[in-house]
Formats: sequence, structure tokens, C-alpha cells
Amino acid sequence: MLLLTVFVITWTTIINEVYSVMLVELPLDIEDGNWLIKAKLTDNEDSSLEINVDEYIKSANGTIRGKIVVQINNQKPFNVFYTSENQYERLFNGASFDYYVYRKDRKGWNGYITKLGNTIGTHLLLVGPSVVFRIDKFAPVWKYYDTSIIYRDTFDEGVKQHSATAALDPHLNVTFYYKGNSVEGLKRPTRAFFTGYDPKSKVLIDSTFWYDLYAIARVDQNFDTIVTPEPGIVCDKYFSQSSIKARAPLPKLTQQTIHFIAKTKSSNAGPAKKEQVYADEKYQIARIKTSTYGKDNETITTDIIYDYQLGVVYEFTETGNCSISPMDLSAPGLVEDSSLTYGIYKLDLNKLLNFNLNYRYLGPVLFDNREEIGIHAWEMNNINKVVSGEFYPKVVTTQYFSERTEDKQTDYTLVGTTLKAYDRDVRIKRSIKVQVLNDLIQYSGFAYQAYKGTLLSGTNRFRCSIAHSKALVK
Repeated sequence: MLLLTVFVITWTTIINEVYSVMLVELPLDIEDGNWLIKAKLTDNEDSSLEINVDEYIKSANGTIRGKIVVQINNQKPFNVFYTSENQYERLFNGASFDYYVYRKDRKGWNGYITKLGNTIGTHLLLVGPSVVFRIDKFAPVWKYYDTSIIYRDTFDEGVKQHSATAALDPHLNVTFYYKGNSVEGLKRPTRAFFTGYDPKSKVLIDSTFWYDLYAIARVDQNFDTIVTPEPGIVCDKYFSQSSIKARAPLPKLTQQTIHFIAKTKSSNAGPAKKEQVYADEKYQIARIKTSTYGKDNETITTDIIYDYQLGVVYEFTETGNCSISPMDLSAPGLVEDSSLTYGIYKLDLNKLLNFNLNYRYLGPVLFDNREEIGIHAWEMNNINKVVSGEFYPKVVTTQYFSERTEDKQTDYTLVGTTLKAYDRDVRIKRSIKVQVLNDLIQYSGFAYQAYKGTLLSGTNRFRCSIAHSKALVK
């Protein structure tokens, strides 16, 4: 029995001293709050590369989201987004979003950063300088050394610091340089030095890189919107479905009547316009009054009433004309009524606002001039879509909602929609922004009577037959 106990203790010690773990495999565990890390990554083989890295971290209630901003020399910075829910996945934001995933079956990352190649440098940028938190939490067996002089740049006189080295894998070593005692110093090193390669990578390139860490601080600024990928960017693949299922689905309307005013601004898609929309599912009727702003402050106003029960459209112009036409399948909010005979259509408010489509939750964002925290975005990518009569290979639609929680009940209100259309080279060709100027108002039964009267109030001023006008009253 004594021999068995000694054997177990000896075997455990050996396991604890020999590791085989890559940096991305170490979970990121950090106190709640907003964290900023400013660092510089250096390639021992190419001193001409100046790689500045800023990492923004939002930690709340056990979920960590981050954004790594990388600038190599004077090139345009790029962003890398991650979340603790998807430990092995990254969204790389260049001209479009590229999806990076770490494969543990001896293949490593599915891509690499061009300037760094398939080296540990790419691994370090995709993990970020917060790698020092991962390593400290992992608590490897450190070997401590006497003080060393650290030079941060050419004109630096050098500072004496302590150092400690550990092997994360037989092929990858890390050395932390730090000030003060080892307990606190290893949590906030000034330099993290990496030598070796990822043995799980498809290509094995021995290299040496190090992070100089200039600032590691918890700040008062809320990074909630900063660590969310930018809306409206083409992304063929988001984070995996497993995490998306745990997030809130796109909010749906539960009321039967709505009224809202929206302003549409377009880039290469026609003049600006303002729309006032009334719609009622119960009575199957809608009214859309549109003011289009042309040249020389000219305003063209149209007033259209859709009667979905009769299948009739009434269009009134400001010149006093009225036209009546049969409703076609392009009518707003029109869906086939599956509960009735084939070929019967009806008004659906969720279809009217495009809430019936397959959106993915993006995260907290900023929208237009609204600076408050509490705007959330849901997004959808379409391939080969027609917008305003023109065909586009890729179109991104984003819905923006404000969030309000009262008495433990969370409600969402639509505040706007954007649509961005791209060509095959992912160059944006058309952009449309719809800003909702007021909240979606739900009508009570009494209010609907006034609303129905509003629909009919203009008919006597136009040359429409009274018979057809009366057809609106049910």
C-alpha cells in the first residue's frame, strides 16, 4: 500500500512538469470589467517589422469578449475578434470578415497572417497579448533566474528585471520578464518571450517572438460595443452555431397594430425619404405615407392604402389624383396564409419589418447618433440578392434594437435598419440606412377607431369613388 502511494505521487509530479499545450488551448480567465492591453510584438528574424497591438477585453458574468487591433508598419490596422464561448475561433476583419479556427488534429490554424507566415507569431497575434493572463492562470512550473537587463528600443538604457522560464510544450518555451516579486510580477510581466513552434501545425517553423507589454489596466470606459464586430461587413461564416443558440433570437412583434415614422438615407440608391406607416393585422389594412426629397428641396408626397382583405391598393397624390389597382405579390408585409386555402395571402407585421428572416445576433453596437449603451444588432448575409431592382452578389442586412429592462422583463424596440450591397470583389456599391424616428406604437381598440378614420379622412378630397372608399370599412 505504501509503495502504491509513492508511485502515484511520483507519477503526478512527472505529469505536472511535462506539458503539451498550445496558447489558444489555455482558457482566458480575467476579473469582470473592461481591460486594455497595449503591446508590441517583435520578430527576432525580421527587426524591420513594427507590430503594434492593442487589445480590448470585456469580461462580465463569466463571458469574455475581445478585440485585438493590429498594425504592421504603416499598413491599415486590422481587427481580430474572439469570445470565450468559442475558444478556438476568431473573426479576422480586413476588407471582409475571415473565419479562423484552430484545429487540434495536427493542423493548427486554418490560415496565417501574411507578414508572419505559419509561425508562432501568427498564433500570438490571434491569441493577443492577453496570453499572459492565460499562462499565469495555467500556472506552469517556472524556473527562476537572476536579474536581466531588458532593452525595449534602441535608445532605452535598459532596466534590471527578474525572469522565469517554463516549457508549455517540448517544442515551445516561454520566458516572462517582470519587476518586483514573482507572485505579482508574473501576473503583469513587462515582456513575454516565446521560442519554438506549434507541433500541431501543418507546417513546423521554429521561430522566436516576444511581446513587450506597455500597459495592462482595467479602465472605466465600457468596451461593450468596441468588442463587437463591425455591422454591415460581409462575413461568410460567423462564430459557430453552438454559441449562437445560447444568444437571444431576433425579437418578434407580438402586437397586431403598429405606427412608426422612419427616415431613409441612401448612398447610390436614390433620394432620401420619410415614411409614416400604419398597419393592422386584425383588420388587414395598412397605410404608408411617403415624402420623397428631390432636388431644390422639392418634396413629392404619396399616400397609399393597402386593403389585404379585398386585395386592392389605393394611391393618392398631392395633386388630388387617386388610382385603384389590384394588389400584387410585392405589397409590403404580404405572406401566404398557410391556415387557409392555397393562394390566399395576408398582411404579416413581422414580414412587413423583415423580422421573419434568419438573422444572427451580432452584439451590442452604436447606431447613428444614439450614444447610449443598450443598442443590439442582429445581422443577415444574403448571396445574389436584388436591391432596388439591381442584382448584387452579396448583401448584408442589419437590424438595430434598443433594449429596456423593467420589472425583470426585457423589451426591444426597433431603432433602425441598414442594408449594404457589395460586388464580387467585396467593394461596397450601395448603402441604405433606415432610422426609426419614434417607437413602434401599439394601438388600443379605441385608438384604432381613430386610426381607421384617419385612413378614410382623405378620400373626400380625392377623385375616388365613394363606393370604393366605403369598401375599406369592415
